[in-house]
Amino acid sequence: MVLIQSIYEAGMKGVRYDLLIDELRRYGMRVLRAALRDGRIFTWCGVGSRAPVFATADERRVLHTSPEDRDELALETIANAIVLFHESLADREWNPERSSLHTYFIGACKIAFPGVYRRWSRERASRLEEYGYGHTPEVLGVELRALSPSPEAMAVDTDTLRRILRVGSPEARMICRLILTGYNQAEIAEKLGITTRAVEGHMHRLRKRVEKMVARGTIDAPYTVGRQTASRGLHAAKAAS
Repeated sequence: MVLIQSIYEAGMKGVRYDLLIDELRRYGMRVLRAALRDGRIFTWCGVGSRAPVFATADERRVLHTSPEDRDELALETIANAIVLFHESLADREWNPERSSLHTYFIGACKIAFPGVYRRWSRERASRLEEYGYGHTPEVLGVELRALSPSPEAMAVDTDTLRRILRVGSPEARMICRLILTGYNQAEIAEKLGITTRAVEGHMHRLRKRVEKMVARGTIDAPYTVGRQTASRGLHAAKAAS
């Protein structure tokens, strides 16, 4: 309380205030990164909160696996929360008997998060839609055949292609589409907002899943679809190996 009193006396500015904000920013990043990774943030900002926010299963998966997306959301949320925290502190709304400053700041983050998240979700869906994000395996199967440079390059029957696409992540499906459009790994990573290593990872996992499908007899191995794919289940994976 002595610290806050000195901050009030300094007009909510100065070295002590800056140090407090830096500490809260670091603390907020640790808390938000963890909450985004394990999905707790959606419990905090779910039913009963000021502005409930709901995430799709795919968005939760992305935040669990993507440090870049977690950092993007955490940084913007904290930037907005600092403004709310400053205004609230200036209005003397913080009660030290009810919560610590750290807990109070996380409360500001919870208020700021829904707006930040909805904007991220809209922009992500809009940015990725042209690459096939959200398209069903059936629709993507048709698109991939249309993009294929020759019938021989996509010598796999429609049903097999759809089965392969169903086991791939949304990113793997988009990567296949972009590969057939002629983009390399670096270009694909830039368009999807992920790293080249992530591109490789998505395609590696797709090949492994297709290998298991072939081993179980779920699909036949179409050997004419790109010899360098470990699964030989999808020509599009060749450029990612």
